Amino acid sequence: NTTVLRKEFVKHKKYKPADYTFEAYKKHEAKNRYDDVICIDATRVILKGRPPEDDYIHANWMIMPDSQKYICTQ
Repeated sequence: NTTVLRKEFVKHKKYKPADYTFEAYKKHEAKNRYDDVICIDATRVILKGRPPEDDYIHANWMIMPDSQKYICTQ
């Protein structure tokens, strides 16, 4: 039964994400496994204790509605 799936699609169909940049993703192209999964600058995980040219990992913080935080990475 696809009724629930169709309702969910219609509900989210008009969603437009906020403007975002992904400059670090473009700068570190060789470190990205997939070229169709971007790493958004505003929420990216920055590796601490490393120089700026080596602080990149393809990972983003995800903040859930219940305020829990997760890291999604490739």
